[in-house]
Amino acid sequence: MDKLRTIEILNGVVWKTTEFENIKKGDYFRLFDGDTQVFDEDGNYMFKATSEVYTDNGAIFTVDCVGVDPIKSELDIQEDV
Repeated sequence: MDKLRTIEILNGVVWKTTEFENIKKGDYFRLFDGDTQVFDEDGNYMFKATSEVYTDNGAIFTVDCVGVDPIKSELDIQEDV
């Protein structure tokens, strides 16, 4: 079985691992497929939820979001290195 994605939500300046269904509107989050970070088509790796989590046909968790560039944003984010 393929490993599921890891979801991390920004809590202050610390990334906390959580379940996808715990994302709330306004949360900043990032995703990993195994050890590989997920990027959008614009190269963003951090996202802001613009909706609450919902299910697509009752089976797949989904959230509307926008990619966020932390360098251009006002966020002070400390990356785990």
